[in-house]
Amino acid sequence: MKEREKFFFSLIIVSFLAIIAVILSSVFTDPSIKSGEKSQKASFLIYPRGQKGDSWTLNLLDKPTQTGTIYLAKVSNLSRKNMTNWKIVFKAKKNCYINYAWTGDLEIFQHRGIKTIHQQAINFKDLNPANLVSEKIAIPGKPLLVPLNKGDRMVYHPTTGTYSENFLASTSSTGDISSSTVGFIFYKESKYDDLDFISARLVYHFDLNLLDKPMFYVGFMLLLMWIILVLFVIKLRAASELQKKKKAHDRNTIEQVMAVFTKFIDAKDIYTGGHSERVANISRLIAKEMGKSEEFCENIFFCGLLHDCGKIAINDSILKKDGNLSEAEFQILQEHTTRGYDLLKNLSSIPEARETALHHHERYDGTGYPDHLCGNFIPETARIVAVADAFDSMNTGKKYKSRLTVDSIISELKTNMGTQFEPAVVKAILSLIYKGEITFI
Repeated sequence: MKEREKFFFSLIIVSFLAIIAVILSSVFTDPSIKSGEKSQKASFLIYPRGQKGDSWTLNLLDKPTQTGTIYLAKVSNLSRKNMTNWKIVFKAKKNCYINYAWTGDLEIFQHRGIKTIHQQAINFKDLNPANLVSEKIAIPGKPLLVPLNKGDRMVYHPTTGTYSENFLASTSSTGDISSSTVGFIFYKESKYDDLDFISARLVYHFDLNLLDKPMFYVGFMLLLMWIILVLFVIKLRAASELQKKKKAHDRNTIEQVMAVFTKFIDAKDIYTGGHSERVANISRLIAKEMGKSEEFCENIFFCGLLHDCGKIAINDSILKKDGNLSEAEFQILQEHTTRGYDLLKNLSSIPEARETALHHHERYDGTGYPDHLCGNFIPETARIVAVADAFDSMNTGKKYKSRLTVDSIISELKTNMGTQFEPAVVKAILSLIYKGEITFI
């Protein structure tokens, strides 16, 4: 899988998970407001009741004098939807005590070191102190106190009557607002009726209606964008596959045309029949052994097919001469490199082919022809084809030279490393020989 496809695939997965998270959050996350806050749908306020006798003191044996105070919490439903399953979450900011909460249950979480004491929801009205799991102070003749240290939490759950856990929707035509006021008795050291010892938050829920949730629209838009992205990726993949098929078809056509053209080239020299195709296959094997890309391996195959195409422009009297070539004739034969370049210079789809045709007789030490290039100045495809060309010549023989033995070919390759041939290319072909992937005639 290509990097671009991996990126789009990862983007699809991540975006889908993000959308699911947003939608689930919009559905299952209940809104909340702090005491004294008001939203478009609800309001919440906790305050001292302030009536005569609502505050008093209590003396405990080994503790500072505690002040008991009655506090009220007013919850209002301002929306046109039924509010359901509301609750009040308290968190102690200083050490204090809870003594009472009417018409509702209290769930208490006391943190004591690494241990958390969880008191299931209890109703103080009908409470038997002996059934309390929480830490408590139960002195005969004194109020029952449940200590809340800094960081402890308790949750109030309304249960009965006008303090029901369900508020009906407000009636806009009459201006009526559905609300409830519940009371609590806290004890604290401070005699002032402040609320700095406790924080309170109303958590509420409405009858499920996704259209009332802003995050639903966000999730819907993200989902729509995700669908568009998926369709785009599908279209991209389809276009990519079509392009691959077209490219494969074009390559196949080019290969067939080149194979026919190569037979004309080899037909010019009766001593090297099939030479170009063998060089092409060996060059591709070498490139693959060197770890080259698939595209490079395909291109060098075509370079191998066409490396001797310039011989078409060489007179048959020279190519098929029975005797030794004169110096002038040999110079003409060498022109097959430049003639090949001229023939292929307009082959823009495989520009490496013309460079290979021109330079496949260069030597790594700079003593080759036609331009006496050396080292890495010789195009890489030409350096690979040069080794494949020499190997096939030694393996099949020429007009005046018999083919060499396997050991002789290996010896020649090793001897000419760094002079005629690039060492890395020789190492690659030797590896192929040792693995039996290149066969001998």
